[in-house]
Amino acid sequence: DLDKSLQEILRQNEQRCEQEIEDLKQGLISGSITPDPSHIKFSDDALDEQKHSIRIADEKVALAVQAYDLRENLHLLLVHLMQMPKVAQKLGGAVKAAEEDVKKHVLQQLLLLQAQQLQVLLQTQQVWTWICQLIQMSPHIVSATKSATERWLHVI
Repeated sequence: DLDKSLQEILRQNEQRCEQEIEDLKQGLISGSITPDPSHIKFSDDALDEQKHSIRIADEKVALAVQAYDLRENLHLLLVHLMQMPKVAQKLGGAVKAAEEDVKKHVLQQLLLLQAQQLQVLLQTQQVWTWICQLIQMSPHIVSATKSATERWLHVI
């Protein structure tokens, strides 16, 4: 539409200017117009048509720039889209590596916890062994423990 509009305005302006030039020639030849350059000029309508054609041409240039920018942006988008499978593959590898790291860490923490529990059990076992050895060494402790327990049971 802009091309048709611009072509039509340019055609009309060219005809108007040719007619005005012809009228100026006739006026100079007949002497009705003086050859003073300040008096010789195109009509306001002709100048308005030229300004309008310049506005349309500017609009065409702006649209062409927008179309070029859009084409460039689409090209960049296509390049990024084509790289997406590679990025997804790399991310998948990174996720698997992270999962493996988490599994290793959890396993290490479980092993550490089990080792701590085993250590507590061993210490408890050692204490009970020591108590049993102590009781076996002194029969008086057994009777003292028994009598103390009986006294406290009455209080409780």
